[in-house]
Amino acid sequence: MKKFTLTFLFFVSIITTSIGQTLSGSITDNENRPVPYSTVFVKELRLGTVSNEQGQYNLNLKAGDYSILFQCLGFETTEKKVTVSEGHNKLNVVVNMKSYELKGVSVKPGSEDPAYAIIRKAIGMAPYYLNQ
Repeated sequence: MKKFTLTFLFFVSIITTSIGQTLSGSITDNENRPVPYSTVFVKELRLGTVSNEQGQYNLNLKAGDYSILFQCLGFETTEKKVTVSEGHNKLNVVVNMKSYELKGVSVKPGSEDPAYAIIRKAIGMAPYYLNQ
Protein backbone atom coordinates (compact mmCIF):
# COMPACT_ATOMS: atom_id res chain seq x y z
CA MET A 1 0.00 0.00 0.00
CA LYS A 2 2.85 2.37 0.88
CA LYS A 3 4.56 1.68 -2.46
CA PHE A 4 1.32 2.44 -4.32
CA THR A 5 0.91 5.74 -2.45
CA LEU A 6 4.47 6.82 -3.24
CA THR A 7 4.03 5.89 -6.92
CA PHE A 8 0.74 7.78 -7.06
CA LEU A 9 2.29 10.90 -5.50
CA PHE A 10 5.21 10.69 -7.92
CA PHE A 11 2.89 10.70 -10.96
CA VAL A 12 0.76 13.50 -9.53
CA SER A 13 3.86 15.63 -9.05
CA ILE A 14 4.96 14.96 -12.66
CA ILE A 15 1.55 15.96 -14.00
CA THR A 16 1.45 19.09 -11.84
CA THR A 17 4.87 20.26 -12.99
CA SER A 18 4.03 19.68 -16.66
CA ILE A 19 1.09 22.08 -16.30
CA GLY A 20 3.01 24.22 -13.86
CA GLN A 21 2.78 27.55 -15.67
CA THR A 22 -0.05 29.64 -14.33
CA LEU A 23 -1.19 33.17 -15.03
CA SER A 24 -3.24 34.73 -12.29
CA GLY A 25 -4.08 38.11 -10.90
CA SER A 26 -6.90 40.46 -10.07
CA ILE A 27 -9.09 42.80 -12.10
CA THR A 28 -9.95 46.12 -10.49
CA ASP A 29 -11.48 49.44 -11.54
CA ASN A 30 -9.89 52.91 -11.26
CA GLU A 31 -10.95 53.15 -7.61
CA ASN A 32 -9.24 49.83 -6.75
CA ARG A 33 -12.57 47.99 -6.35
CA PRO A 34 -12.69 44.42 -7.68
CA VAL A 35 -14.54 43.83 -10.95
CA PRO A 36 -16.34 40.50 -10.43
CA TYR A 37 -17.28 38.06 -13.20
CA SER A 38 -15.05 39.64 -15.85
CA THR A 39 -14.09 37.49 -18.81
CA VAL A 40 -10.43 36.73 -19.38
CA PHE A 41 -9.82 35.51 -22.94
CA VAL A 42 -6.57 34.22 -24.47
CA LYS A 43 -6.73 35.16 -28.17
CA GLU A 44 -4.13 32.68 -29.43
CA LEU A 45 -5.72 29.68 -27.73
CA ARG A 46 -9.35 30.78 -28.03
CA LEU A 47 -9.98 29.88 -24.41
CA GLY A 48 -10.65 31.81 -21.30
CA THR A 49 -12.11 31.98 -17.85
CA VAL A 50 -14.21 34.24 -15.64
CA SER A 51 -12.99 36.10 -12.59
CA ASN A 52 -14.55 35.33 -9.22
CA GLU A 53 -16.47 37.68 -6.88
CA GLN A 54 -13.21 39.32 -5.78
CA GLY A 55 -12.10 39.91 -9.39
CA GLN A 56 -9.41 37.22 -9.20
CA TYR A 57 -8.68 34.85 -12.07
CA ASN A 58 -6.37 31.91 -12.75
CA LEU A 59 -5.30 30.29 -16.05
CA ASN A 60 -3.07 27.28 -16.70
CA LEU A 61 -1.01 28.04 -19.81
CA LYS A 62 2.08 26.69 -21.50
CA ALA A 63 5.11 28.98 -21.56
CA GLY A 64 4.92 31.53 -24.39
CA ASP A 65 3.64 34.92 -25.53
CA TYR A 66 -0.08 35.65 -25.37
CA SER A 67 -2.58 38.46 -25.93
CA ILE A 68 -5.12 38.49 -23.11
CA LEU A 69 -8.47 40.34 -23.34
CA PHE A 70 -10.22 41.51 -20.17
CA GLN A 71 -13.91 42.36 -20.63
CA CYS A 72 -16.84 43.25 -18.42
CA LEU A 73 -20.10 45.07 -19.07
CA GLY A 74 -19.75 48.70 -18.04
CA PHE A 75 -15.98 48.70 -18.57
CA GLU A 76 -13.71 49.22 -21.55
CA THR A 77 -12.13 46.12 -23.08
CA THR A 78 -8.47 45.96 -22.09
CA GLU A 79 -5.86 43.95 -24.00
CA LYS A 80 -2.52 43.03 -22.43
CA LYS A 81 0.39 41.23 -24.03
CA VAL A 82 2.11 38.88 -21.62
CA THR A 83 5.00 36.42 -21.68
CA VAL A 84 4.27 33.38 -19.57
CA SER A 85 7.41 31.77 -18.19
CA GLU A 86 7.96 28.70 -16.03
CA GLY A 87 6.17 28.77 -12.69
CA HIS A 88 3.63 31.25 -11.39
CA ASN A 89 3.05 34.48 -13.36
CA LYS A 90 1.03 37.39 -11.99
CA LEU A 91 -0.82 40.02 -14.03
CA ASN A 92 -3.06 42.53 -12.24
CA VAL A 93 -5.24 44.66 -14.51
CA VAL A 94 -7.05 47.96 -14.01
CA VAL A 95 -10.04 48.48 -16.32
CA ASN A 96 -11.63 51.84 -17.07
CA MET A 97 -15.36 52.44 -16.67
CA LYS A 98 -17.36 52.98 -19.85
CA SER A 99 -20.64 54.88 -20.00
CA TYR A 100 -23.50 53.89 -22.25
CA GLU A 101 -26.22 56.27 -23.32
CA LEU A 102 -29.46 54.70 -24.41
CA LYS A 103 -32.04 56.27 -26.69
CA GLY A 104 -35.24 57.48 -25.12
CA VAL A 105 -38.35 55.36 -25.20
CA SER A 106 -41.75 56.75 -26.12
CA VAL A 107 -44.92 55.04 -25.00
CA LYS A 108 -48.07 55.72 -27.05
CA PRO A 109 -51.52 54.55 -26.16
CA GLY A 110 -53.07 52.05 -28.54
CA SER A 111 -49.88 51.10 -30.35
CA GLU A 112 -48.53 47.56 -30.49
CA ASP A 113 -45.45 46.53 -28.58
CA PRO A 114 -42.56 46.34 -31.12
CA ALA A 115 -41.46 43.04 -29.60
CA TYR A 116 -44.59 41.34 -30.96
CA ALA A 117 -43.33 41.65 -34.56
CA ILE A 118 -40.05 40.02 -33.58
CA ILE A 119 -41.84 37.23 -31.71
CA ARG A 120 -44.17 36.54 -34.66
CA LYS A 121 -41.18 36.31 -37.02
CA ALA A 122 -39.37 33.90 -34.65
CA ILE A 123 -42.49 31.71 -34.38
CA GLY A 124 -42.84 31.73 -38.18
CA MET A 125 -39.25 30.48 -38.53
CA ALA A 126 -39.72 27.68 -35.95
CA PRO A 127 -40.37 24.92 -38.56
CA TYR A 128 -37.22 25.93 -40.45
CA TYR A 129 -35.03 25.82 -37.32
CA LEU A 130 -36.66 22.58 -36.18
CA ASN A 131 -35.36 20.85 -39.31
CA GLN A 132 -31.80 22.22 -39.01
